[in-house]
Amino acid sequence: MNKNLRKFLKTSLQASNEQTDRFLILDVSRYKYPPVWVKAADLWKAMSTTDSESGKTRGFVFVSKGS
Repeated sequence: MNKNLRKFLKTSLQASNEQTDRFLILDVSRYKYPPVWVKAADLWKAMSTTDSESGKTRGFVFVSKGS
């Protein structure tokens, strides 16, 4: 797994590219963490790790427009 991917775990996915199977990750601290395209498999592996403080697995939140 890409070690640099861990710093983006609390950021948002802004786009996806189905042809390359990648997601665009943007951090609110753009000056510190520039936008990056990551492979879906690497992103999934990063979200499947365990948080050392809480002991819980990481994951994702799905947000959609209400009806």
